[in-house]
Parts: sequence; structure tokens; C-alpha cells
Amino acid sequence: MTTKKDHEPPRKESRFYLVQTANRVWKKIEKKVGVSQKNLQKKIQIINEKTHHVYNGIENDVRLVADDVIALGKENMDKIPMKKAIEEKVILGIASLPAKLNLPSKGDIEHLVSGIDRVNEKLDALGRKADKR
Repeated sequence: MTTKKDHEPPRKESRFYLVQTANRVWKKIEKKVGVSQKNLQKKIQIINEKTHHVYNGIENDVRLVADDVIALGKENMDKIPMKKAIEEKVILGIASLPAKLNLPSKGDIEHLVSGIDRVNEKLDALGRKADKR
């Protein structure tokens, strides 16, 4: 036989206890998750700092290697045979460009300026003679 107590709904006290227990468990979980989030953020920050430190070290190493390669290249540049001949050909080629493009040289421009100055002087002299008359 069943008694009246078997069919009774759970009392409000037991529900309250369950809710209270669930809330405590939830708070503990939230606390642990919050702590682990903070720990994770700290660890990520530490990793970022270490990474930046490593990158700066690598950058300095690369600069040292690049400087060494440039210095070695400058040293060995003088040892290359035919270097002078190549330099002279390049300089002559550059110097001949204005003539090929029919551009006036510095001497041509200076000669033209002096000629214009002489013409201006003659015009001024003629203008003074005309004013006197």
C-alpha cells in the first residue's frame, strides 16, 4: 500500500535547497571560469611580450647580416675585373644622351645668355640715343 507521503509533491524547503545548491555550484563555476580567463589573458600577454622580444632580436640579427653583406660587396667591388671599363662606358653613355636627344649643353646655354646680354646692352644704348634726340 502506498501512503499519503509517497504522493505528496516535494516540499518548498527541498526546492529552495536545490536552487541554493545550484546557485552555489554556478558561482563556483563562474569564479573558476573567470580566474581561468584572467590567467589566459595574462599568459597571452606574456607570450606577446616574449614574441616582440624575439622579433626585435631577429630584426637586429638581420640588420647585422645585411650590413656584413653590403660591406663585403663594397670590398669585392674593387676586385671585379673590367669594373673601370664598365664605369667609363656607362659615364660616356650618360654624357652622350643630351646630344642624342638634341638638348643644349651647359656651354651652349651660357653662350646664349651672354649673347642675349649683349643684345640687351645694344638695345639700351639705342634707346638712350633715341631719348636724347
